[in-house]
Amino acid sequence: MKAIARLTHLLLLIGVLITPVQSRAMTTRVVYPSNDVHTDRRFDDVIEILHTALEKTKAKYGKYECIPSSTIVPKKRSIQELEQNAGEINVIWNPTSEEMEKKFLVIRIPLRKGLLGYRIPLIRKEDQSKFDQIKTEDDLKKFTVGQGIDWVDIPAYTSRGITVIQAPYVQLSAMLANKRFDMYPRGVGEILPEYE
Repeated sequence: MKAIARLTHLLLLIGVLITPVQSRAMTTRVVYPSNDVHTDRRFDDVIEILHTALEKTKAKYGKYECIPSSTIVPKKRSIQELEQNAGEINVIWNPTSEEMEKKFLVIRIPLRKGLLGYRIPLIRKEDQSKFDQIKTEDDLKKFTVGQGIDWVDIPAYTSRGITVIQAPYVQLSAMLANKRFDMYPRGVGEILPEYE
């Protein structure tokens, strides 16, 4: 019960989806999904918020261990495991939806203050003049978009008639360079590190 109380408090602080956590000898064990690639820094800020919340509640709720999962699990599968309480992951961050809210306790605190929703497309340098010509939505529909498998942005593009090519995150930059699609929209906080 102590572990559940601690993570309910975390939910209020950082807005994650969670199922009851397993406690091990008075230490709360918090396991979040491992990144797809060890050099992937996209979620460092969210992980830091999680660590900070655990540290700030240590006096009240006791010791904790906060670690990435031992294996890389695709987002869709980590959500399924969390729902079924079948894997080691017991905390995730994810955009909410009606379906998610039926399955999980959702706290609506935007971890990145909505900045992830502001997108800047990575494009090939030689295509800049083509993108400079975009004036209307119909102009934009001539280009294809690269997205990770099952990313929540996909319906926003497809509902507007924009073709989306899906692939694992680790392949998307190379696919853009190899002309498999025309643009790779990234959040304003993601684009510079990924460009480098």
